[in-house]
Amino acid sequence: MHPARACVYHSTKSGKLLVNILGFLFYLYYDSCFLLNNFSRSTYHFFLFQKISVMDINKIQDKIIQEFNLLADRVGRFKYFRYIAHVGSQLPTIHSDDKTDDNVVKGCKSKIWLKARCEEGKIFFETDSENKITKGIAGLLTKVFSGQSPQAIINSNLYFLNEINLYDRLNATWTREVQTIMQRMKSLAIRFRTTSLAV
Repeated sequence: MHPARACVYHSTKSGKLLVNILGFLFYLYYDSCFLLNNFSRSTYHFFLFQKISVMDINKIQDKIIQEFNLLADRVGRFKYFRYIAHVGSQLPTIHSDDKTDDNVVKGCKSKIWLKARCEEGKIFFETDSENKITKGIAGLLTKVFSGQSPQAIINSNLYFLNEINLYDRLNATWTREVQTIMQRMKSLAIRFRTTSLAV
């Protein structure tokens, strides 16, 4: 082949290849735009909301840690739990009509009532107990979880319980009760999430 023709041939071939590549990239861009435009906005907002909710939970935990910061290290066990009982007394409690067997947290030595409702994708808890300290501990969990989405509650890591030295001051029975209340709240969150997904 004549050198000039070979040059034109290869130039034409390279041009066609470049056109094909550009066409393929344009197709990918158009296709991705189509998918993004048709991607459920509610799904996008769902993931965004979960991130915000988790941040809210952590901010609440950090606030509780700040409240306990001086108290946890500088007071005795009696004053520490008196403060926890005070926290429980400041939170709204379950109405007497809702203190039913269905709302009792099973597996606890103290009698604890826990009620949950879901409004606009957020769960709100109400708790009460015959024991003032247990009521206060349940109140702290309620303070963290109430107003959060089911998924945020399920994915949460309650690090504040260690940071305020709660487990260090509890006996084995009370430690199990804290875990039981927390598990009950998360199981209710799972139930609400399952119900919302089924709708």
